[in-house]
Amino acid sequence: MDILGRLTSQRRNVAITAVLIVALAMGVRFLNIGWAFSTNGIDEGIMLERAHLVASGYEPYKSLPLDQAPLALLIGGDIWGNVEVLRVFVAAVSVLAVVACMESARRIRGNAAMLITGALIAVDFAFLRESRLFSLNSLSSSVMAVSILLFVLYVQKNSRLALVSAGVLVGVAASMKLFGVLGFVGMAIFLGFELMRPSLTRRKGGTDLVLLSVSAALPVIMLMLYLGPSQMLEGMVFNQGHRPFEPVQKLSFLPYFGTNLAYMLPLFVGFRRLWKSGPELRFLLWLTVAVVVFMLAQPLMYYHHLVMLSPALSILAGVFVVDLLEHRKEQEKRGRLNHGGKRGLTVVGLSEAAVVAGLLISAGLAGYGLATQGTPTQQLAADKIAAITGPNDLIVSGDPIISAYADRLTPPSLVNVAYSRYPDLSLEEVESGILDNNVKVVVLAYRLNSMQGLEEFLATHGFSEVSRDYFGYGDGTAIYTFNRAIEPFSFYVRDDIVSAFGLPVAP
Repeated sequence: MDILGRLTSQRRNVAITAVLIVALAMGVRFLNIGWAFSTNGIDEGIMLERAHLVASGYEPYKSLPLDQAPLALLIGGDIWGNVEVLRVFVAAVSVLAVVACMESARRIRGNAAMLITGALIAVDFAFLRESRLFSLNSLSSSVMAVSILLFVLYVQKNSRLALVSAGVLVGVAASMKLFGVLGFVGMAIFLGFELMRPSLTRRKGGTDLVLLSVSAALPVIMLMLYLGPSQMLEGMVFNQGHRPFEPVQKLSFLPYFGTNLAYMLPLFVGFRRLWKSGPELRFLLWLTVAVVVFMLAQPLMYYHHLVMLSPALSILAGVFVVDLLEHRKEQEKRGRLNHGGKRGLTVVGLSEAAVVAGLLISAGLAGYGLATQGTPTQQLAADKIAAITGPNDLIVSGDPIISAYADRLTPPSLVNVAYSRYPDLSLEEVESGILDNNVKVVVLAYRLNSMQGLEEFLATHGFSEVSRDYFGYGDGTAIYTFNRAIEPFSFYVRDDIVSAFGLPVAP
């Protein structure tokens, strides 16, 4: 990586390269963001519809059932749940996270580490994909990235202001997605173990642990006072405890590390070296271990959950590679090409290859997604639904992104139509939600496709199945590829609307 030496030889080169990396991060996030090139299942649609309901006056945990932390939805409600605006908001926060990771790496190991870290996280496909969606995982991990920078400043400068600020931000991260609490766990474990080191007195360390705990709890407590503590605890925590354990889902680690090969280096090659290299790196390793252990222990784990690892691992990988390169230079200067030296150079070469290969894989997937974007089928269907319904009409969709694209509300009880939810979705609940809310259109997709008896119910309660061809078929090449297949949609429309618009009925 001689090119790295040239890029860091002058401050101007460093500045230009850093700006180009941030510009790359912005470009791959903001380009045609109205159309996602991949999804996180139906999660984004659920969150968008919830934000839309909050904007319409529904209260989280009270009139709007909720099984997530509320802050992102409250923010989304303030900007009326608009799909593109919310995606731009998430993308902007993720760019801030890229900058924070770069600055953390620079403060730990200099400009070279900053540039490698920036390149890795800018095109990290898991993080990028979530950054183009209204994703609670992306928001939580992005805020955590900024808290990491502040905690690094605390460790380096002994600044309690930085410590308190880091605590507040991990509280904010947890208020967006409960996974954000892992940032606090990593910080708390680090402080607890550092208490046993001579460099940190017990009195100071204990006080700092209290400060961290209080500042992290503050955002959560404020939201509890605003929304109701019992309701918020039930939604955020207790409603998550009824999910079945799915061991096969732990294989999600394979595609995550497969698209980010350099992220394996700190865990499987350089753990001991990094552990001995400084307290900032020990903190990042504790944080990474906390996230990995939690992901293995929790019942359900999906690929998009693993973005919680991206900020810490991108910094660790950047620092580790720079350490290896500097070690190689020392070996070459001293001419120490003995057996141990050659083995060390082999590790350097493999690490360089992991960085380059990982960048090519993630950048290639991102490039394919951007180059082959097309109109999503859901967007075409939403446009047709918006044309035959009024702004105050409610619809139900097994793929909630259709409701969001159409800018139509869904009955609160039927927003979450996921396969894994508590309490489980029943046919009776769907039927009463449709009748009680005078629903105009029902889109059978995903969970609703497999719900026995629903089609018969619709046919006997004034709905007709409209021809699939009427709603159109998108040309979303990338989204079809990344999601393997989109389940078929069936569209049931109230008979009075079918008659008024002369809609073609399915044979």
